[in-house]
Amino acid sequence: TLWYLAWLDARIVETKSKNWVVAVQNPTRHGQYGSADVLIDMKSGAMRGADVRDRSGNIIRSIDVKKVTAFGPERIHVPSRIKVKVFDPAGEKDSVWIEIHKPLPPMVPIG
Repeated sequence: TLWYLAWLDARIVETKSKNWVVAVQNPTRHGQYGSADVLIDMKSGAMRGADVRDRSGNIIRSIDVKKVTAFGPERIHVPSRIKVKVFDPAGEKDSVWIEIHKPLPPMVPIG
């Protein structure tokens, strides 16, 4: 899941070629994710990727947004082609491609 995008304690930690690297920490002890570094396009505000870490700081997911599409009358930029890599302590375990042809309505975080 992408719940780390709703974590509140976000801060820009660096810039990488027209992108911000935004660090977020899990505000709770729930779930396997401890933190994430999310790459955000400075111009469109679209997510371009993320490295998601467990509570020990090991990368357990790496998300690479290969294509961003503007949807709707507001022209909201959302990822439409994504590669997700899943890691375990021994290294890369698996990867999957995700294609989004029509996004769902915006989600509102609960809690």
